[in-house]
Amino acid sequence: MVKPMPLDKLFEVSSKMAENRLLEPVLDYAIRTVLQLFEAEKGYLILLNEDGTLNFRVRQDAHGNLLDEPEENISHTILQKVIQKQESLIIADAIYDKAFKTAESVQALRLRSVMCVPMISRGKTIGAVYIENRSETALFTQADLQPLKFFASQAAITIENALLNEALEARVTQRTAELLDTNRRLEAEIQNRIRMESELRKLSSAIEQSPSSIIITNIAGEIEYVNPAFTTLTGYTLEEVYGKNPNFQKSGQTPEEVYKDLWKAITSGETWRGEFVNQKKNGDLYWEFAVIAPIRGRNQKPAHYVAIKEDITLRKQAEEELKRLATLDPLTEIFNRRHFFKLAEIVFEQAKRYRRQLSLLMIDADHFKQINDQYGHATGDQVLQTLAQYLEHLIRKADLLGRYGGEEFVIILPETSLQSAYQAGERFLKFLQQNPIQTQRKAIPLTLSIGIATYNPDTTPSLDKLVDQADQALYMAKQAGRNCIAVYSPPE
Repeated sequence: MVKPMPLDKLFEVSSKMAENRLLEPVLDYAIRTVLQLFEAEKGYLILLNEDGTLNFRVRQDAHGNLLDEPEENISHTILQKVIQKQESLIIADAIYDKAFKTAESVQALRLRSVMCVPMISRGKTIGAVYIENRSETALFTQADLQPLKFFASQAAITIENALLNEALEARVTQRTAELLDTNRRLEAEIQNRIRMESELRKLSSAIEQSPSSIIITNIAGEIEYVNPAFTTLTGYTLEEVYGKNPNFQKSGQTPEEVYKDLWKAITSGETWRGEFVNQKKNGDLYWEFAVIAPIRGRNQKPAHYVAIKEDITLRKQAEEELKRLATLDPLTEIFNRRHFFKLAEIVFEQAKRYRRQLSLLMIDADHFKQINDQYGHATGDQVLQTLAQYLEHLIRKADLLGRYGGEEFVIILPETSLQSAYQAGERFLKFLQQNPIQTQRKAIPLTLSIGIATYNPDTTPSLDKLVDQADQALYMAKQAGRNCIAVYSPPE
């Protein structure tokens, strides 16, 4: 039999429980206290989960040892009855209790004395206190039930407050974690924006300071931005070109196919590379190499176009000069020997294939060495330049004129008979007779020796042979006293 419990002791326990706001310390204090107060051998504090299942939160014996799992060590019949009906229950001695002495759990667990009271707070059962003794000398009595109920009610309030506090702290912890996470994400976003702004500033500076012209248009091809290099090159400011299509710079010298290929490429999402001849504000023409590409929006479709352009006028001029040097004689600016024979070979093969007439003239400026010796090489160069101009003026567009070497020139006349070639030679002699070479020093009379050969399928198998025949005729003209024409005749 348990000793009667003074009320002041219960109030003291109640006060101490109320001092704790954390659930685990409250539960630990409650189980140890109830075991001591009621001299119980075993005790359980059971909390009711939200789904109605039982949570054996604390289970100890009188020595503070953790009890085994309660499923097989406690009478669930008693426990369910107390929780479901919110009624306190005491079995002073199960062996003599009419209601329980035949119960299987009582027999199996050898229960003697049990007290179980619900823990009720604000009219809601939150769990139960379950204590037991299996010794005949420590049986509970009805006098013990009321103090246990008082203890349970105080414990219920304290536990519920601790649960509320625990839930509040959990919410605060969760909210704090969420705020910290949000703060971290905001900081990351801020850092990302700072980085992006820095990258944009660098990109903007690179575009602004780029030596290449840069144009950005909308999807319709209307200009929205040009960099300072564009203005420096073309003379147009952004205000002057805003909203215009870049084709306003067309010179008319770029084939329309180029523009068609350009738009086909960029509207398909591809990058286009090519060259234009465009016009500056002052009317000057210039060459530029352009790389034009789409700028994709969030939907990955072209939203803008960017063109990066490089002025290649000097390069093109250098290429043209190299081409000129590769094909023209630098003094007279007519075809040089190499290029003349490259083109003449094509003309000869056509005449050979289609059995067309073809004549070739070898021309030599008479007594040119005397002109150099008497007037100097500068005047001699001027004589050759003027002679080349005369000959170029006198031949047809289909004819080919080249400098053979020194003061010798060569002319190939497609679709031309021997008689017509001879007449052309006579025109040259007559023109020179009527038009002396005008130099800075004086007008210098000049005569020519001309040798003519005409293509013959039987005796002229190659262009070299035709040239050799005309060269033999030229030699005959010189032997005949110069200022005359000689015609090659094959030996009989």
